[in-house]
Amino acid sequence: MIDADRAHLENHLKKLAVSIRQKEVRFFIKNFRTLGTTSTFLCGLSFGCLYMKPAYLKVVSGKYGFRDEQCVEEAVYIAMACLAIGCNMMVMAISAYSIIFGMDLAIRGQEGSMSRAVTSLYMERR
Repeated sequence: MIDADRAHLENHLKKLAVSIRQKEVRFFIKNFRTLGTTSTFLCGLSFGCLYMKPAYLKVVSGKYGFRDEQCVEEAVYIAMACLAIGCNMMVMAISAYSIIFGMDLAIRGQEGSMSRAVTSLYMERR
């Protein structure tokens, strides 16, 4: 009888630990989805920055488009927009990877994979 009670208690504790880990996985997945959505929006804005035409330019050059030949400010502006696009695409890729494979490991993994998924998502979040 005592062994049965002990086995029941151990199973109950395992269920509680798994339910806590499931909540942690949901929390991390929600955070990664928010990161992915925000970076997608900001990446779209950065692409818009590359395509917009300044209002002060009236004539479009055949060689340089609507940019001046030696305007350092516009070159820095374009470089920062390209850097923003690259960083946002990196955040989108990492968040998509973490969402897909973190959830897959948590659901379909072996015994103890829920804890491994939570610790991996925590390390990726940092």
